Parts: sequence; C-alpha cells; structure tokens
Amino acid sequence: MGMSQTKPKTRSRKTTRNVDPLDELVQELALALRLDRAALLFVIASARPTRERAQKKLSDALQAMGQHIRFMDASELTDGDVPMAIRNEQERGKKIFFVSNLRAGGEATLRALNVRREYFSELRARVVFWLTPTEEKVLARHATDFWMFRQRTIYLSSDKT
Repeated sequence: MGMSQTKPKTRSRKTTRNVDPLDELVQELALALRLDRAALLFVIASARPTRERAQKKLSDALQAMGQHIRFMDASELTDGDVPMAIRNEQERGKKIFFVSNLRAGGEATLRALNVRREYFSELRARVVFWLTPTEEKVLARHATDFWMFRQRTIYLSSDKT
C-alpha cells in the first residue's frame, strides 16, 4: 500500500529566435506603466552612434505607445542630482526619462543616486540610464546601493543596433 510519487511537470522554453534587447526594454516599460510602478533600466553602449540609434528606436517605440520622453544630461542638472530633477519634473507620471552623461555629473551624481535611490520607487519613475562601460563600472563600485535597485541591464554592441 505504497503511495506513488509523481514528479511535477516542468516546462522549459527554448528560444531559437534572436530577441532584440530594445524590445525587452519596451516590454519592461509597458509592464511598469500597466502596474504603475517604477522601472530602472540600464543600457550599456560603448559607441555613441550605437547609443543614439538605440535611443531613437526606443523613443519611437515608446512614443507610439503614447509616452513622452524626457532627455536628461547629468552634467546639466543642479549638483548632478538626477533623482531630485525627476522629483521636480512637472507631470513626471506621463514621462519616461532617458538619463545620460553620468560621468560628467561626477561624485555629486553618484552620491545623489545612492542617497536618493528610494525616490525612484516612491515617484514610480520610469528611467532608462544610458551608460558607457566605464560609467557602468563606476556605478557598480561607487553607487552600490543604487546599482542594486536596477531591474534590467542590457548591452548593445555596435554591430547589432
């Protein structure tokens, strides 16, 4: 009178098609909008033309969804304070922020990102950080708490975009 044990069924999904990483970002942002939650996404691109093409493609896709894009250059913000700039932005709930040039914002930017990292969640901000590989390393080492808040990181190579 033994009981038979059955293994739970598991499904594995194999994908043979190449998925565009920018499509993944669009899906992640669409989910954040639907759930009314924050999204912190990092895009790493070493070549400026690659980044610019990706920004255009992502911007076009998001605008087709009815979203407004707000470009922010950390070097142009007061004290390089990205979270405070987003907090002070009018109608921020209707915008997706594209933030770049963190290196130029210097230590003040890193400190603000680390100290005010909770602002992103509290404000339900949707932010795409456009980083160089060097900026990625600096963030990971010197703004560790902020680094841990990100939802997704994608890497763009100059020949794929």
